[in-house]
Order: sequence, then structure tokens, then C-alpha cells
Amino acid sequence: MNKSALVWAIVGVSAAAGLSQSFAQNQSAAALLERVDADKSGDLSLEEFIAAGNPRVSAADKDGDGSATLEEITATFDGAGASAQEFMSRFDADKDGTITRAEVDARRTSNFKRLDANSDGKLVESEMPKAGAQ
Repeated sequence: MNKSALVWAIVGVSAAAGLSQSFAQNQSAAALLERVDADKSGDLSLEEFIAAGNPRVSAADKDGDGSATLEEITATFDGAGASAQEFMSRFDADKDGTITRAEVDARRTSNFKRLDANSDGKLVESEMPKAGAQ
């Protein structure tokens, strides 16, 4: 899995932890792990991994209808339309032009399972791509 895919999987952290996408891309696996590890256990559970993404959809859902449109996502990306479009294409599973929390959770679950190399139900630093990896 490439670094970009991980960043989008963790992009929800930006709302919860005050990270922008570009900042997240430059963080080490250890720094990202520390920010997302809610119980400070040194690893990420699926629940922690998913929870990190939930604030992003909520923040983007400006009209409160339970989904985020490209326009709403673009606003949360501070006008970075290309990044918002990439986010939409990655998370809008049913291609209806909106992203729901369920779609984000499903994508994050898939990404978590792909990263969890030993299938132990948790992510540790060694299972996360290193900064700058493609």
C-alpha cells in the first residue's frame, strides 16, 4: 500500500488532531500513531482507526444531512479542489456524488485490514508506511 493511500485512510485525523493533508504526509509513522492512538496503548485498534476518520465527514457535512458533497468537502480542504476530488473518488463507493460516514468507515476498515500485516487486529508502527514512501 502506498503512502498516499495511508494518508487518505488517516485523513480524518486532520479534523480531530489539527493536521492538514500535507502535514500528515510529512509526519513519521510514529507521530501519526501517537496522534491517533486514543488509549495510548502503542498500537491502533480498528475502532481507533475508524474513529479518527469520523470527524472529517462530520466537519464536511455543512448542511447536516448525513453526507458530504464535493462542494462541502472542498470547503473543508480550504479550496484545494483537486484534493477534495481525490478524496471523493476514493471514498464515494456508490458513486452518488456524496460521501457518508458508512462509506468512510468501510474504506477505513479495508485499509486497516490491508495494513495489518500479521492480522492481529491492531496496527503498530512497523506496519505503517514510512514517511516519504510511495
